[in-house]
Amino acid sequence: MAAWLVFEILFVLSVVSAPSAVLSEPAGEAIDGDELAKRTEFLKGQRDKLLAMKKAEREKQLDEVEQKQLKSRPKSARAAR
Repeated sequence: MAAWLVFEILFVLSVVSAPSAVLSEPAGEAIDGDELAKRTEFLKGQRDKLLAMKKAEREKQLDEVEQKQLKSRPKSARAAR
C-alpha cells in the first residue's frame, strides 16, 4: 500500500515542479489549480506521516539492539573473567 502512495507523491511533486509539461497534455481531465494545491498538500502530509512512521520504527529497532547489547555485555572487568 505504501508503494502506490510514494509513487503518487512523486508524481504530484513532479507536476508541481513542472506543471506546464503535465497540464498541456490533451488526454485526461483538466486539473484545477486549487485542487492541485490541495492534493499536493495532502500528499506531502501523507509523505511526512510515512517518513515519521519509518523513523519511529528505525529508532525502535535501534533501541532493541542497544538493549540486547547492554544485557549481553559484562558491566565490569571482574564479570568478564
